[in-house]
Amino acid sequence: MKKSLLLLSFLAIVLHSFAQDDPKSRAIVDQLIAKNKSYTSFDADFTSRLVNTASKLDVKQEGNIKVKGRKFRLTLLDNIVINDGTALYTYSKKSNEVSISDPKDMDETLDPANLFNVYEKGFKSLYVGASTEDGVAVETIKLFPLDPPRRPSTR
Repeated sequence: MKKSLLLLSFLAIVLHSFAQDDPKSRAIVDQLIAKNKSYTSFDADFTSRLVNTASKLDVKQEGNIKVKGRKFRLTLLDNIVINDGTALYTYSKKSNEVSISDPKDMDETLDPANLFNVYEKGFKSLYVGASTEDGVAVETIKLFPLDPPRRPSTR
C-alpha cells in the first residue's frame, strides 16, 4: 500500500512538472509576446519546412509576409494571398486564377496577423540552448502542445 501510494505521488509530481514551462523559456516567450504586441505592422522573409517521415515528405518553402493590423499579403511559392480586411484573395501564378473568400471564414490559428502570438496559449515551452547563426545570437525554445492531436509541436 505504501509503495503504491509513493508511486502514485511520484507519478503525479512528474506529470505536473511535465505540463509546466521551464522558467527560462517562459521568461523568453513572455518577453517575445510583449515585444510583438507593440508592433502595428511587420515585414518578414521566412523559410518553412514540412517533414513527414512516414510518407517520406520533406518540403522546404521560402516566402514573404507583410502584415498591418488585420490585413496581410503572403507570398509563398507560386501563390499570393491578400487580406484587405473585406475579402481574402488567393492568386495562383501557375493557373493565373484568383479565388475570393470571406476572411471571417479563415482559421484563426492560420491568420498571419496572429503569427507571433499563436503560442501564447495551448503550448508549454522548453529552453534548448543558445547559439550564434550568421553572427546573430539565437536562443532556441521548443514548444509542445498541451493538446497534441490539435496542435503540432514546433521549434
